[in-house]
Amino acid sequence: MTPSALRSCAVLLALAPSCGRSVEATPRDAGAPPAPAASARPVDAAADVVDHHATKFVLGPLPDNAPFEGSVTLQVALTTEPDLPPAKYTFFMKGKKVRWDLFTEGGRGVSTGFRLYDGAQRKFFTFLEQPVVYTTDVSALLGDAGSSRPFKFAPFAPEPNGAVFGIPCDRMQTADEKYEYDVCLASGLPTLPLSVLGKNMEVAVPFSAALERRGQFPVSVIVRPRGAAKGPRPWIAILKVLSVERGRVPDAAFDLPAYPFQPSPTLAPLRRAR
Repeated sequence: MTPSALRSCAVLLALAPSCGRSVEATPRDAGAPPAPAASARPVDAAADVVDHHATKFVLGPLPDNAPFEGSVTLQVALTTEPDLPPAKYTFFMKGKKVRWDLFTEGGRGVSTGFRLYDGAQRKFFTFLEQPVVYTTDVSALLGDAGSSRPFKFAPFAPEPNGAVFGIPCDRMQTADEKYEYDVCLASGLPTLPLSVLGKNMEVAVPFSAALERRGQFPVSVIVRPRGAAKGPRPWIAILKVLSVERGRVPDAAFDLPAYPFQPSPTLAPLRRAR
């Protein structure tokens, strides 16, 4: 392991206690079955327990001084729901666009489609095995996720600068009426309102709309209950990056199938992720 990798791991441990058509997105027959029942609808994250055969793209060379492009895989775990396995997201990022797979069986099944977020339009595009692309404006979602609450971020005084897998980040602290959040925020990565993707993200990053305005992406988050008790306090949620791969993402990764767009006020027809 290189010295820079060791430094990145050390920081991570300190923060956490432990229309074109892309090949992968080519739709099936126009006579595809109707949308699955609510209990079987795909979710935004894979349960981090099995190989899900998720979509993979070969990344090309990227100059050292180029803006970040590539993939970021992160895991979110909650202690408030012990039956809920950690959720794993793999985001392909380029410019203001982010793409990730959707999974069946509450995240335990295979990849069955994908979602794309376009930060320039502030809009989600969702494709499943049906001849339609669902579009959802962020403005229709933020109220439901509580992302409009104000958050104030203060530098972590003992050590304000950090890095995770070679990505520099600002170590900050913030709080709401219930929890305190120790975070490391990276600039230069595409941003998105993570809190609308499901309960795990809603607990871990309820301030993601504020981060999007700041142009920052959370590469580490620890959530603890508020209180003046001395010594270690139990954590409620942890978000941590598992891997970062920097490289040119093919434009085809962000192509949408040549199907009609259907507006949706929610991320329907999917139920929200766990």
